[in-house]
Amino acid sequence: MSKSTLWFLISVLTLLCSMATAQQLQPSAPAVVAAVAPQWPSLGLGIKKANEESSRVTATVEVTIDDKGTVTAAKPLKAHPLFQNTSLEAARRWRFAPGENGRIAQLTFSFVVWNRGAVRDQLGTIFLPPYEIEVRVELPESSVLP
Repeated sequence: MSKSTLWFLISVLTLLCSMATAQQLQPSAPAVVAAVAPQWPSLGLGIKKANEESSRVTATVEVTIDDKGTVTAAKPLKAHPLFQNTSLEAARRWRFAPGENGRIAQLTFSFVVWNRGAVRDQLGTIFLPPYEIEVRVELPESSVLP
């Protein structure tokens, strides 16, 4: 085996070992103990576009978690103005497994409004691990355009 081949193999092996070590040192994502869905805001049905079967908006909230798993801070990263407050309120109520103080997680709240007559399986609140909740509602009868 030539010296250059040997050096190449040693370099690759060193790289693989350092990658494995780095993965072991990275803290794991905080485990969710309780996920809280946001309330649908009263004006939220206004996101529905007439020509679509359903319409969606998404809010992303960054939370800081203490050593007991309690959310100590929540800040919006991206949110439709109608859905920002309800997303922040829900994010503050999430609970995580105890761990290192100062952990960060990004929570995603999706709000989907369907036309009248949506299949019941398409409605309700769905938790999508690890950090997403989707709230699906149907337009009320009074909101349907002729």
